[in-house]
Amino acid sequence: MVDPSREDQRGYSGIPRYHLSAPPTSSVYTFTHVFPSTAQQPEFFSKTTLPLVRGLLDGEDGLLFAYGVTNSGKTYTMQGGTHESSAGILPRTIDVLFNSIEALQGSSKVSPVVDSIAPSSLSPICSTGPLD
Repeated sequence: MVDPSREDQRGYSGIPRYHLSAPPTSSVYTFTHVFPSTAQQPEFFSKTTLPLVRGLLDGEDGLLFAYGVTNSGKTYTMQGGTHESSAGILPRTIDVLFNSIEALQGSSKVSPVVDSIAPSSLSPICSTGPLD
């Protein structure tokens, strides 16, 4: 029998069978920017994603994480609306990347990779003849 009032009791594997925890009494959150509900896609992109994309073009790692409750606007923020002015993060990121490729190729930061595969080295996926 286990007495829950004794914290030194362990389960059969030596791991505590229960864990007492209390929520933190207070939390402090720090934000670099808070957007009003009237913020438009271009402003949001330029302050959140454009620095990440510029870093990627310089060889840095980057991560953009969209988190929120259902129907809070994550898809709209990522994809955007039907008008060019309401383009979301993804179309704006692709635009910046493709418009930057030519300049990067000239600076030798990025070079295209060209692989040539000889047709004789390809094996068919399906064959109508007998299997070997």
